Amino acid sequence: MQSSKDQPPSKEHPIVYGADFSVYVQAVRLTLAEKGIPHRLVPINPFENKGLDPEYLALHPFARVPAFDDGQIQLYESDAIARYIDDAYPGPLLIPPRPEDRARANQLLSILNSYAYPNWIGGLYEEEISKPDEGLAPDQATIAAALPLARTALIEIIRLRQETPGAYLAGETPSLPDFFCAPMYHLLMHTPTGKKLLVENPGLQNWWQLLQQRETIRELLVA
Repeated sequence: MQSSKDQPPSKEHPIVYGADFSVYVQAVRLTLAEKGIPHRLVPINPFENKGLDPEYLALHPFARVPAFDDGQIQLYESDAIARYIDDAYPGPLLIPPRPEDRARANQLLSILNSYAYPNWIGGLYEEEISKPDEGLAPDQATIAAALPLARTALIEIIRLRQETPGAYLAGETPSLPDFFCAPMYHLLMHTPTGKKLLVENPGLQNWWQLLQQRETIRELLVA
C-alpha cells in the first residue's frame, strides 16, 4: 500500500489566496516551492478599502491572508497550511525528524509568530517603511514599544540556532522556521531600527547568506 505522501492531493495546482507582499503568503509559497509543488496565487489584499468578497470570507472568516485550497482541503492559518503541505506532498521533509530538532522548530515558529512578526513587522516595518511610503509620519511611541521584544526575538533566534547542530535554524537541513523567518528578516533588514539591531546582533548574517543561495528565496521574496 502506498503512503499518503506517495499519493499527493489530486488538484494539479494548489491555490494560495493572498497578497504577494504578505510575509505569511510568502512563507506558504516558499513551502510549496521547496516541496517542488506548482501553485497558483489568487491576489487577495485584506487592506483594500473596498472590503473582501463574501466568497473569500467563506474561506477565511477572519478576513486575513493566506487561505489555501488544493481540492482535498481548504485551510487558513499559515502554520496549518505549511504543516499540511509538508505532510501531504512528496519532497523533502520541512519539519525535522529528530524529536529535539522538531521541538526546536516548533519553538522557533512560535517565537516568529508571537514575537518577531508583531514587533519586526507590525512595530518597525509598518511604522518606519509602510507609513512613510503612504505619506504618514511614523509613531515613535509604537517603535519604542516594539523595540524590546524585537531585540529579544532576534537574540533568541540567534541563540537557539547556535545551540542546534547545522547551518539552518532548526538543524542541518532547511525547515519551516527558515521559510517563515526569511520574509520577516528580509523586511526587518529594510528598517532603520532593524538595521541597527542587526549590526548589534549579527548572528544570522551567515544564515541569510546561505538562504539567499536558494532559488526559491531569490524568486519569491518581495522587497
